[in-house]
Amino acid sequence: MTGKELLVIPTTADKIKNKEEKDQTNLKFSDNKLLIDLCGEFDKNLAEIEQKLSVQIVRRGNELNLFGDEISRAHGKATLEALYTRLEAGKSLDTGDLDRELRQFIDLKEMDYSSHATEQIEMFKKSNLEIKTRKKTIEPRTNAQ
Repeated sequence: MTGKELLVIPTTADKIKNKEEKDQTNLKFSDNKLLIDLCGEFDKNLAEIEQKLSVQIVRRGNELNLFGDEISRAHGKATLEALYTRLEAGKSLDTGDLDRELRQFIDLKEMDYSSHATEQIEMFKKSNLEIKTRKKTIEPRTNAQ
């Protein structure tokens, strides 16, 4: 052995390559500054999405690759796109906003809504419910609000 040895540290991407999973969803984002805000400090937002939705997210440049089962990937994609749209509108992103987006999918997994209740929820998801005060804008964080 020589004085210089190469230390190989396994990454999440290596684990995915070793699996025979080919199911992935690719998301490309045009604004890198917004992507940085979306991912959070030290990618903490991505880590929380991974944990709550049982999906693996690999970040490469301005792309996010989602690995996992089809439902988890779809929920992850919808969550990331909703948060990115929020950032594009000039709004800030904090942990409450992330929790609100994640809770929508977690609640839908746990509850069996009737078709009428589901239609009402979809109606309010499409609308922009917010109260503007002098200091900041207040938005609902759960479906009940």
